[in-house]
Parts: sequence; structure tokens; C-alpha cells
Amino acid sequence: MQISEEKFQDEGESTNSSVEQTNVENACLRMFEIFEAHNSEVENLPVLNRHRTTKFLTQGLTQLAEGYDCLDASRPWIVYWILHSLEILGEEPTDEQKHDIVQFLARCQSPDGGFGGGPDQLPHLAPTYAAVNSLAIIGTK
Repeated sequence: MQISEEKFQDEGESTNSSVEQTNVENACLRMFEIFEAHNSEVENLPVLNRHRTTKFLTQGLTQLAEGYDCLDASRPWIVYWILHSLEILGEEPTDEQKHDIVQFLARCQSPDGGFGGGPDQLPHLAPTYAAVNSLAIIGTK
């Protein structure tokens, strides 16, 4: 399927956000067209090292490098970004990793509902969104 066939369909109802969506898609499509027109001229295109990338992502589910300390209030987001990246690569966490993810996110969940950015942090919409997406990716109830 061509990428241009995946464009947003506003179903005949134009809104500010649908116009913005269309503008962004058109800008991205122009970049793809430029790349396709010139990719035969480019030597040594970068290649994704799937094994190293998967290893790095999987390791990040249990231990992040020190440089990630500043993202302590975004831990459900980090889980989501890692899981989504693995999903894109066609990799699935082990059952043990899934269990650990559920246990960690449970520690971020408030008894009153919602998820915080980390254990014992106040819940709000952003980390709740990331946590729910993470649970959906790994297929939990």
C-alpha cells in the first residue's frame, strides 16, 4: 500500500484540527517524496541494527542509564515508548517481562484511579494514557 493512501479522511467535515492534520501529513509526504527522488544518489544509508536496538529497549524495561534520571516523572511514558518500539520491530516481551511491567504500573496507579508518573506520584491524564496504552500493547485486561 502506498503511504499516500493512508492519508487522513475528514469525512467531509473540516475542522481546525483536521486542517492541521492534513497540513502535517502533506509536509511529511513531501519529505518522503524528496527522499524517494534522491535515495538512489545516497550511498551508505543508515541501517537499523535490530539486535542491538531490541537489546537496548528490552534492557530499558528493567534498568535505564543514569541520563534518564530527569524523566522520573515520565516512567509510564518510558514503558510505553519502549513497548511501542518493540511492537514496531515485531518483538514481544516475555511473559515474565509482561508480569513485571504490570507490577510496576500497578505501583504507579492511584487507589482513586489514574496513574502517576511513577510510584507514589499524583495521577493525571498523561501518565494514565501512557500506562493504559502499555497495558493494551501487552494484552492485559
